[in-house]
Amino acid sequence: MGTARIAASPRQGVCDSNHQVFDNPGLYVMDGASVPTSLGANPQVTIMAMASRAADILARELLDDMDSTHTPPQGECA
Repeated sequence: MGTARIAASPRQGVCDSNHQVFDNPGLYVMDGASVPTSLGANPQVTIMAMASRAADILARELLDDMDSTHTPPQGECA
């Protein structure tokens, strides 16, 4: 835990608040490595919650990208 910690800047950690690795667009850390510090015993619920949140953020970003690049069909259907 904490080897790819979430932080406010690259000087303080490896990932931003969306779990994306600083300076590596598209690379995300969604496991215990992103936890900012050791949580003590039985951290699995916290890690699962953080991974679920990160996956939701990533899914929204991907859907937004798809919506922005989608062009409606041209012409009429027969």
